[in-house]
Amino acid sequence: MTAKDYRRIALSLPCASEGSHQGHPDFRVGGKIFCTLAFEKEGYGVLKLSRRSRPVW
Repeated sequence: MTAKDYRRIALSLPCASEGSHQGHPDFRVGGKIFCTLAFEKEGYGVLKLSRRSRPVW
C-alpha cells in the first residue's frame, strides 16, 4: 500500500479529515486522531486501535 492509498482509505471514512501533528500527516474523526503517516518515509503508517480491538498480549 502506498501513502496515497493509505490517505485515500483514511479519508473515505465518514467525517474523516486530514491534519498535522508534530509535522506529520494525521487523520481524525471528531477531532481525535485515529491514524497517522508519521513513518511514511520508512514505508508504513500507524493505526490507533481501542483496547477492545487489540488482542490480549
